[in-house]
Amino acid sequence: MSKAATSAVRARVVQSDLGAGAALEPVPDEGALQVAVWSANNPYFDEKRLERRLLLVGEHRINIRQAWKPDGKGGTEIGYGAVVYPSAVVLADELREVALDGKRVVELGAGHGFVSIAAAVLGAAQVVCTDGDEGSCSLAAVNVADNSVEGTVEVSRMLWGDEEMQRAVRPPFDVVVAADVAAMVYEEAFASLVECLLAMSTEESLILLAYEKRHGTERKFFHKLAKFFTWEERKPRHPDFCDVEAMWVLQLKRKPR
Repeated sequence: MSKAATSAVRARVVQSDLGAGAALEPVPDEGALQVAVWSANNPYFDEKRLERRLLLVGEHRINIRQAWKPDGKGGTEIGYGAVVYPSAVVLADELREVALDGKRVVELGAGHGFVSIAAAVLGAAQVVCTDGDEGSCSLAAVNVADNSVEGTVEVSRMLWGDEEMQRAVRPPFDVVVAADVAAMVYEEAFASLVECLLAMSTEESLILLAYEKRHGTERKFFHKLAKFFTWEERKPRHPDFCDVEAMWVLQLKRKPR
């Protein structure tokens, strides 16, 4: 293409959900090349309303079906597990820095299963994807199959604090992950969540939580958590969320008994 022809083409961004880069459509017009870089933290478009999302974790592309509904619970009975929220994107990105080869991983409150699938494609030997909501478990199972990780990811319904259900997933695990479990909608279950974290882990386990501060409710969770765990709180590594004031990552460690 000649220099003159090049200057007569403008690039227009087409809606995409790849988490990085840009989809470009040439538009005949006078002017220079204009490129907008896609951000996973996009204030101008609500990805939660999409039926499908294509999400990047490093070089891995993960297809996720979503099932949001305007029912006050986001499409699930227990609440808000039918769509990928930013905390899940942050948590999946954090797993890129974890040596997962040969490790057993469990996700609590997995919803759609995105983080569990990310753990699988990043090399975990076994992943147990858990949620207390039957609809979320069904959605996660569909996403696990769509991404061809059925041999690594097992979807299991588990209510926090239910000892029989917790034993059924065969703890303890090398890595325990959860996104947005400190949210207000789970406030009544915070004590059970702490019990579940204890049941899933040992003093050697890596425990990663990602959450977005919303209503101050997380302080009640941390108060209960402090009896059994210490933690380091830091900003996400994900470049689209590292400067978001409300977004945090916690790395927990069990206190010696």
